[in-house]
Amino acid sequence: MVDEQVFLDFQKEWSLEKVSKMSIEEYNQLGNTNTFTYWLEHRLEKFASIKGAAGGLANLKFGICHCGGKTYKIKERIKYSSDKQYAWLISYAEGARDKNEAFDIIKQKIINIIKASQNNNLETIEKIIFPNIVKWKIAFHYQNPKNIKIFNIFSQVVLNKISLGEFKEQLKTYQLHQKLLEGKNFSLDEMREKISKPLWDKYGSNEKSTENIEEAMDNNISEIPLNQILYGPPGTGKTYHTIDKALEILGENIESRDEKKAKFDEYVKNGQIVFTTFHQSYGYEEFVEGIKPDLDKENENENSQINYKVKDGIFKELCQKALKLDLDKLIFEFAHFINQEFINQGKEFPLENKVSIKKISLNSKDKYCSFLLGGSIKSSQTLVINTIKENYLDFKHGKIKNYKDIKPKYDSQKDHHGNATYYFMFYKKLREFEENQKEKFEITSEKLKPFIIIIDEINRGNVSKIFGELITLIEPSKRLGNKEALELTLPYSGEKFGVPKNVYIIGTMNTADRSITSLDTALRRRFEFVEMMPDVSELSIDCEGINLQELLIAINTRIEYLLDREKTIGHAFFIGVENLEGLKKVFQNKIIPLLQEYFYNDYALIDDVLNSNDMIDKKELENIKYLQKIKTLDNVDSEKVIYSITLFDDEIWDKPETYRTIYNDGKNQLNNDKQ
Repeated sequence: MVDEQVFLDFQKEWSLEKVSKMSIEEYNQLGNTNTFTYWLEHRLEKFASIKGAAGGLANLKFGICHCGGKTYKIKERIKYSSDKQYAWLISYAEGARDKNEAFDIIKQKIINIIKASQNNNLETIEKIIFPNIVKWKIAFHYQNPKNIKIFNIFSQVVLNKISLGEFKEQLKTYQLHQKLLEGKNFSLDEMREKISKPLWDKYGSNEKSTENIEEAMDNNISEIPLNQILYGPPGTGKTYHTIDKALEILGENIESRDEKKAKFDEYVKNGQIVFTTFHQSYGYEEFVEGIKPDLDKENENENSQINYKVKDGIFKELCQKALKLDLDKLIFEFAHFINQEFINQGKEFPLENKVSIKKISLNSKDKYCSFLLGGSIKSSQTLVINTIKENYLDFKHGKIKNYKDIKPKYDSQKDHHGNATYYFMFYKKLREFEENQKEKFEITSEKLKPFIIIIDEINRGNVSKIFGELITLIEPSKRLGNKEALELTLPYSGEKFGVPKNVYIIGTMNTADRSITSLDTALRRRFEFVEMMPDVSELSIDCEGINLQELLIAINTRIEYLLDREKTIGHAFFIGVENLEGLKKVFQNKIIPLLQEYFYNDYALIDDVLNSNDMIDKKELENIKYLQKIKTLDNVDSEKVIYSITLFDDEIWDKPETYRTIYNDGKNQLNNDKQ
């Protein structure tokens, strides 16, 4: 009961009304032991600690903090702004130009969290972009202590363990709270005794009692899932928004669409973003790896033999790039070591078979560019750093097993590089150096750049066949670098393969496409789904007197009633329509054909969707004499009406009232206009 009183004291001290009027100083201020954040972190610590490292950095988890002019060294991915007094995380106060605007945005998020907690709307809390550890701590303390619906474990690491251990799947935080507490009317003490304490003893006893705050902030930046699918009807901007999603992952905050596209193209060029489209013929061989023909170029003639080799697919190549160590740094350190320990002391660095390195050349920018060979090599032979970088990873991963596997850079009569023997010697020494200096070059999570694959029309391919064993490997908890990471042996190359935790998958899925089956259930549960429905707010309300917003609402309301919401029409069809001529082309070339597909050419229903606006014409039967016998048959509707699409050169397509009729009183309105 003592604990419950502290719980209630906080709710009384920081009522929703007081929070809504709260100043930035009342929220967070150095030295003030009665701020909102001080209560959360210190006075309510007994309910679960959210403390981090000492100092102002830990306070950044609250979105904005009083820093007193300090600057912080944090991960490059975590971007923040500051003035002389306050610092705020850009991701949680997007668009803020100063501390006051930033605080207003953050305060509104807190108000929304409190309201959602009081209304027991946990899914809403999940969607609010704010650090998990803080938002669930806030939500926990604003619930009814007599009927607890949120338990007091906030460490994401422990929550993930509970999810996998108790339910064998990766649940979202709100789903975990619901599954453990739904239907139970536990008091605060009962919840702690029956839920949180046993779970913490089982899954959290080996964890630190406090969070790594920098890691928590990094993991919660916009709460971006590793695997997500944008799904919805055609024309809702799914592919268009993949650019926004990709740039969000990469930490870019750009307003202009042109600048976004330019930045996106830049990432595509440097290999951090790749794009592919699934289709019925797409397979594992294109996505992961496969055996491909390799024509013998040396003897290319009609009798040439076709050789086969294992070729990496687009996803495997991306994963290898994502794990790529900093080769520039490795080679620089190796060259520096050779200079310091050998060349500067008048010695040559030995490779093999009396071959050595006697000099390292610099380019015009004073950077190492090549290694000059000595020892038994009397002619001028050099190993170029660019060539070293091109082949070293293949050597490291076992693809280059001897010098003959090092191919010439340009077309050549030889099947291997002219200096292949010496490069192979060099690679062995470089690998040896890397192993000895492993900690210096080991890839840590802070050094990993995000890599993204965008898969358009992900459900058009046979996803089980395309993904193969990746169905297991793409699961967040199974990614390389995590405690439960998995590696499998690939079928063609025999290589060990895992998916790095810095590889993001963004898919798009058209829900109206009836030519495809639904996604594989095993794959579906490993993705988060983002619904994208028509957004009429993007459209004009006065296109030569036509309200495009009302027009689209009317069409979609009828489609949803006759079919379902997954076959509604997206706003993107009407984006850019500025005049009647443009609207006419959209209807003739896009909307009418789409409705024909939706309704299987049932023109009576299409006419109903368009509110009998004369785009669908009731056809006068010609040559009726040929139908006399057919119309007398029992299974034939003698009153059947024949429809057709009004000819595209008819004047009705050029009349604004034709389009207004769709959202007005149908035929009566049109007839009145004609009169």
